[in-house]
Amino acid sequence: MLNQRERTAGAVTDAALKWLTAHDKKPFFAFVHYYDPHRPFEAPERFARRFEDPYDAEIAYADSQFGRLVAALDSLGLARGTVIAVVADHGEGLGDHGEDTHALFLYNSTVRVPVVIHVPGRPALAGTVSNREVSLVDIAPTLASLCAVVTPDGSQGRVLLAGDGTGPPPGGPPLYLESYYPYYSHGWSPLEGVIDGRMKYVRAPRPELYDLAADPAELVNLYGADPERDEKFERVLANVRRAVTPRAQAVAARAPLGEESQRLRSLGYVAGNLSPPPGDFSGLPDPKLMAPTLSAYMLGVSYMSDGRLDLAAREFERVLEGDSTNYAVWEFLSETELLLGNPQAAERAARKAAEAPEPGVRTWFCLGMSLLEQADTAGAVKMLERTLQKNPLYGPALAVTARIEDARGMRKQALEYYSRALEAMPANAELLTDYGSCLLAAGRPSEAEGYLRQAVKIPGAPWRTWFNLGVACQRQGKPAEALAAYRSAARDTLAAPRVFNNLGICLFSLAEYGESEKAYRAALALDDTYAEAWNNLGGSLAAQGEIAGAAQAYARALEIQPRYPDACFNYALLLAERLDQPDSAATLIARGISVEPDSPRARAMADFAGKLRAP
Repeated sequence: MLNQRERTAGAVTDAALKWLTAHDKKPFFAFVHYYDPHRPFEAPERFARRFEDPYDAEIAYADSQFGRLVAALDSLGLARGTVIAVVADHGEGLGDHGEDTHALFLYNSTVRVPVVIHVPGRPALAGTVSNREVSLVDIAPTLASLCAVVTPDGSQGRVLLAGDGTGPPPGGPPLYLESYYPYYSHGWSPLEGVIDGRMKYVRAPRPELYDLAADPAELVNLYGADPERDEKFERVLANVRRAVTPRAQAVAARAPLGEESQRLRSLGYVAGNLSPPPGDFSGLPDPKLMAPTLSAYMLGVSYMSDGRLDLAAREFERVLEGDSTNYAVWEFLSETELLLGNPQAAERAARKAAEAPEPGVRTWFCLGMSLLEQADTAGAVKMLERTLQKNPLYGPALAVTARIEDARGMRKQALEYYSRALEAMPANAELLTDYGSCLLAAGRPSEAEGYLRQAVKIPGAPWRTWFNLGVACQRQGKPAEALAAYRSAARDTLAAPRVFNNLGICLFSLAEYGESEKAYRAALALDDTYAEAWNNLGGSLAAQGEIAGAAQAYARALEIQPRYPDACFNYALLLAERLDQPDSAATLIARGISVEPDSPRARAMADFAGKLRAP
């Protein structure tokens, strides 16, 4: 419900190929971002069957999609002139040093990533492997040099391979590492570090120093064995931070604005304006000591992903007993309580999560949803606005805001939010259905049909999708297509009575009176107080000559809803024309006219009543 699903590697490649195919072959830059593999590891079935480890399955799936992209470059005639760089932003701990995922520590299991660069027309470089320590900040200036593009002043990084074939001399400046995730998400100490030659230093409440050449697994902490060496690396880190920070600020000042910036931020590549952590974090918990807590937290997340919500809530609460200011756990507990249908508990947890130094979008979203579930729409809207201030592309908040505006009858605003939400979540059947429904309410059935047809192609599309598609087709005078859609909706065991009512209307319009009767009776079997279905059933029975049954159906409709104009008029016609009761008919006509005197049918029935009274 709340998690925004990742875009699969297949969908990313499809979008990239569409863009490349439409490209006019001018020089181009494409950043193709594959989110796979990330938790939850859910590779397509044919890959999941081949690999015992679901992480390996997702890697293989992403690799296959990247292969599609490279093959397309060749078929489009672009391969010979395209430099390709393949990099990762992080690895996955998979239990190393007690870290199952990534971001908590600065060990090589997560910060050491592959960098592969393909340069067309340079066969001598093929297969060249370098073991030098480099940084991801080196990618941009390297690509710029290979493509003869001037990098802006203040940019970080070195040219690893220039257009003239040269590279940087051996050695180079220390590489800077950091993880502020422990601080911003859990209230623990942030980590900062440097790699200088063969040594790695990590600043933490319990500092670490490793000889990467002798100890690549980083198992032997050398910090404290040589105080003079320790001080040296503390100075190295301080110098690197002083050099990095001004340049980072200069680049940030030139960062892309508007929608492009927001898209990058939603992927985690533009940090935004975060308040800095405290200069002295020695009093904060050391993430190394909190690894068991993190494992318990991830167990709760796994329970949640599996739908075992009671177990997830229990695990989160257990973590909070020993770590009561863990903002990420409060956030997940809030989401779990929402899914369990406990909005008050969800609100309490979200408000605790909001005490974080920089509450995330999901915190504000969970708080908004908990208020909405408690009928505090105004409070919910404020929290949703705050969510969208943090990330204007956050699909769930856009979707909920759209539904709120739709319920208020603010259709123009609702349609705008639906459109933006679909950009973020393009393959969401519920969202496409709601957008189509709103377009129907706005009197735009043709546009609605397009979105609803997209929705019904998605596995698991709800009955509402087929129902609204039927309405869209019916309003455009396409009864056969409407009938097919209504029948699809009726096959859903959760289908509402109105599905069968509309199916009956469609069948009646095709003169299938016996079948329409069955549909109306199916609606009434689900809700025998459905006045419209009783009224429509009366019409089907009358069309089949079952006058007594029709009279009973109309009478039942008016028993449920005495001032129902259509039932008044339909019963009146039956009484006057088939049962020879003009006085009773005139009484019903007068009642119906009193409800909607200016409607075309009311005026026609007034004329009919006049004829009944004529001598």
